[in-house]
Amino acid sequence: MQAKTKFLFVVSKKIFFSFTVLMILINFAGWTFYYLGYQYGWLIVISQFAVVPLYYLFFGLWKSNYLLVGTASLFFIIHTINGYMNFIIKK
Repeated sequence: MQAKTKFLFVVSKKIFFSFTVLMILINFAGWTFYYLGYQYGWLIVISQFAVVPLYYLFFGLWKSNYLLVGTASLFFIIHTINGYMNFIIKK
């Protein structure tokens, strides 16, 4: 049973690391599209507002820093709503 638990722990760490890298790559791609002139509201919200806190969330999960996970979750909600209100709704 101990070997299975250790295996799952190692696999989960690799998955969280992979998601951390994926979030930063999505952010870099979003900035690239932004500067190339593809300035669509949904693309900005996803690539520049949502993935930044998700990067911190997955980093916290990767490093087992649950205080960071909690604050990143709150950051995700507030930051994404702010982006949605400014780039999707646009009153």
